[in-house]
Amino acid sequence: MSIAAIDKLLLTRLTLRSRVESADIVAMACCEGMPLRNEIEARDASKPELATRACAAALITQFVSGTVDEKIQAHVICAERD
Repeated sequence: MSIAAIDKLLLTRLTLRSRVESADIVAMACCEGMPLRNEIEARDASKPELATRACAAALITQFVSGTVDEKIQAHVICAERD
């Protein structure tokens, strides 16, 4: 393969379980600990905490109010050049 000078490309899907004590922790991870935070701050740098509270409220309404024990996935992409 020679797309953009990449000689080897490896895609791996990791699937694990995540267990946390509350939807608040899930919301904080999503809104403050991932690239989504950059999107939130691009719209209004003062809003990550507000977005986190709104996310937690939506998670509780839609899914759970206690311990969250769910599957999580990540796609890991490794590109190598010789």
